[in-house]
Amino acid sequence: MGMIVSTKKRLIDHLRHLNRSIEAGRAQRMIANDISSSDLIPRKLLFSTAERSSLKLSPDGKYLSFLAPSAKGVKNLWLQESAVEGAKPFQVTFDDGSGIISYEWTYLPNKLVLSQDTDGDEIFKLLLLDISDMNNLKPVNINEQQKGREMTQFGFKSIRLPNKLVIAVNDENANYFNLYEYDMLTKTKRRTLQNTRFELADMLIDNNLQLRMVAEEAEDGGKVYYRPTDTADIANLTSNAKDWVVYTKVLPEDREITTPIAFTADDNMLYWVWGPNSDLGRLAIHPFGKPEENQYLFTPKKGQMRALSAGGMLIHPKDKTIVSVNELFHKDETYVLNDTFKGDYFYLQQLKSDGIPFVTDTSEDFLTWLIEYSSDQYPIEYWRYDRRLKQATFLFSSKPELKGRTVAKMRGITIPTRDGLQVPCYISLPPRVPLSPSDKESLTPAQPQKMVVLVHGGPNERDEWGFMPHTVWLADRNYVVLQCNYRGSAGYGKKHVNGGNGQWARKINDDIIDAVDWTIDKGIADSAQIAIMGTSFGGFTAINALESTPDKFQCGIDISGPMNLITLVEKMEGGQQRQFINFIGADVRTEAGREFMKARSPVNFAHQVKKPVMVMSGGNDPRVPRSEA
Repeated sequence: MGMIVSTKKRLIDHLRHLNRSIEAGRAQRMIANDISSSDLIPRKLLFSTAERSSLKLSPDGKYLSFLAPSAKGVKNLWLQESAVEGAKPFQVTFDDGSGIISYEWTYLPNKLVLSQDTDGDEIFKLLLLDISDMNNLKPVNINEQQKGREMTQFGFKSIRLPNKLVIAVNDENANYFNLYEYDMLTKTKRRTLQNTRFELADMLIDNNLQLRMVAEEAEDGGKVYYRPTDTADIANLTSNAKDWVVYTKVLPEDREITTPIAFTADDNMLYWVWGPNSDLGRLAIHPFGKPEENQYLFTPKKGQMRALSAGGMLIHPKDKTIVSVNELFHKDETYVLNDTFKGDYFYLQQLKSDGIPFVTDTSEDFLTWLIEYSSDQYPIEYWRYDRRLKQATFLFSSKPELKGRTVAKMRGITIPTRDGLQVPCYISLPPRVPLSPSDKESLTPAQPQKMVVLVHGGPNERDEWGFMPHTVWLADRNYVVLQCNYRGSAGYGKKHVNGGNGQWARKINDDIIDAVDWTIDKGIADSAQIAIMGTSFGGFTAINALESTPDKFQCGIDISGPMNLITLVEKMEGGQQRQFINFIGADVRTEAGREFMKARSPVNFAHQVKKPVMVMSGGNDPRVPRSEA
């Protein structure tokens, strides 16, 4: 929500400027560092972009691929032989313009598709790269754009039809994508969906590359899923109502934990994360078109399952069974659903006790896995795992310059609120702070410390355990860092996430204040040295806290937080507007709704701010205009 300009570096510069402007000596001591600058982790190391990104394995397991800068500093595609110890990466694209944005391996040997725009114009084109001849590496445009802002995006692939792809082109309507089946051998395409209604992200394709499900926002804030009618031409669909019949309707309270995942190998059964009649959602399977026949494969205990796209589920590339799922409360826990692979996971979990392994990619034969280790003590590490040898080999760190640095430990705790809710939070103590000798959990410092409350955005996002640059940076500068997954945060079930609806600048703020008071009562935070900061919704909440509880914080920082809920929602359209009306708990189209939003908009209560506050917003931010910031 909102644009962040010159994010990390500029934030530090503004923080220093804020320090000079604070009149109260106590607040000034709060911002000042208590440690030698030579001991600090340089900001450029913490906030620099990882040199290698988008790591993947080729389907045959031969190559490790990633995006990295060329000698000219332009992001290009590189390969490295995955099984050869000490193998050196080599460049296979040589773009000197805006670089390669993303890429995918296809199931056709030695062929990849690349996504690219021109000078950052976000008019994406799709290129096909053949690496069979390393001396003749020439990406070919899959679909020549014809006009205006026409763009082409990668859609889907299938191991069953290795020479074909589904691509998406907005060639008839700028806001919606038609689907085409593209043959990489004949270089021909055939339209399979003419679309003026459905979002690409809400489409589900089966293993024969046929469109089997779409979805759209419901007027009540829920979601409606559709399947093709029995009379529809599956190879030549439109978005017209005659081609679709309702599959299932998801209520607003269930939509955050209800989503289709993938088809089984025979395309007759469909996996879901299923929210109805469950707080956390369950892993379900049912015959296509018959959700009333759900069978439940896994039921989480405390936190929701991670999404497939976030490495939280592993699906076998050939037999399409779900191998494992991850449940996340304070930290990820992996549950292996197929006994064949329990030994592999046990080995990976024992290999690095201070990190959590995620299987982010596999070879087609499932014998080579790409592993990411996530930890609060070091940046992400990449490993190659050979299932035949039961052996993992270190590849590289995402930020090797930070290896060996002493950083804060991120501890998950649960804090009770004034109305009885249990709110999951994280506390990170400065790594050099002396601890209380009576504290067996290493959570209480010998003396209360200055603290920064770091509020996440969304609100339906969440903080999670790991190497978080902002957390590491603040703790390294001798601040306790409190991160609160207040009501409205995702990941803890529908009661928790829906509990934030209608509670912007009300109970959401109460949750954060209650967490702050808890740290004071426990002797963790010095009540006279507490700051609050956040981005997007986190910035909105920080400003509200400075207005509604002006004596609780000594200063605050708002980055791109909306100041006026009325203008924020008025600028939205369609499903997004309906979603935010549900979040905020009021309809901007009614007088009562506008009064509700007015009473919660920071722009109307600036006179209540008593302490220094920095407000940062992009000059062209469409949601936080300069006049409001």
